[in-house]
Amino acid sequence: MKKFFSLIALVGVFAACQPEKLTTAFEVGPAEATIDVTVVDILTGEDVTAAASITTPTTITGAAPKFDIADQNYTVSATYKEGKGSATVHINALRPGGKAHYSVVIPVGGDITDYTIKVEAGTPVETVKELYLEATKTHGHEYSHDGHSAWLENASEFILVDSAKYNEYDGQELDGDYVVKEAAFAEYVKNAAKGYDGTIKATPKTLDFKVSAWSLYNVFGTETTTVTPYEVIATPKGDARIVGDNGVVGTFKVKTMSSTAQYDECAHPAHASHYIHGHGTSEKPGGNAGGGIVEAE
Repeated sequence: MKKFFSLIALVGVFAACQPEKLTTAFEVGPAEATIDVTVVDILTGEDVTAAASITTPTTITGAAPKFDIADQNYTVSATYKEGKGSATVHINALRPGGKAHYSVVIPVGGDITDYTIKVEAGTPVETVKELYLEATKTHGHEYSHDGHSAWLENASEFILVDSAKYNEYDGQELDGDYVVKEAAFAEYVKNAAKGYDGTIKATPKTLDFKVSAWSLYNVFGTETTTVTPYEVIATPKGDARIVGDNGVVGTFKVKTMSSTAQYDECAHPAHASHYIHGHGTSEKPGGNAGGGIVEAE
């Protein structure tokens, strides 16, 4: 009789320990797949993840009512400096409560073939140097007249024969080094600049002239240096990104030179009545031994 009551008591204890709903002990959350994304710039091969924008979710959560994730191919997209790219990762099926982690690399932009490259000239900058004969002649000195202080005087009755030397310029050359603003296009910038490089050739010239008697005269000239800036511009096509400085991948400057030489004279204010009434040439006393254009001081 004691054994029978003990068995009844044991069953009662077992029944008291059971939860009211057994299924509540096995409830789980939705399945979850996480994708770790690395973004690489195609042009440079650099990791640009920190500066890129991921344009699709990188966490996939199982949806109601089953809260599972089906076997699927999932595409992740990203942008970098307006360049686009995407990559597909295969996600295995997950039951509710399951978790998975994936990694994917997204190449963004395009290679060099995805750009149209051109060279554009900017606004030239001119520097003009005035040249004239200095007052070193044996037959005169520098004289101020008509707002100009560089006149020489022939205060004599002789017609003088003289000449001035100057340079004519031809060709062009780089003014300084070229600048690369996007490393991937360095060779393009180098070749573009090389195409404009050369040598400025200076050819000596002589301007012969005769100076009237009792006159003021000089050979007025200019030497002009022109520097033209150039930009190497790469325009993206398709999904390629903007490169360099808003498309400018390199710059360089090209220098050219030119010159002028013009003889001019006017009547000497103190001897205007005798102007051009010359009596002789440079071979006679009062003549000129010659000279040349030099930079004004």
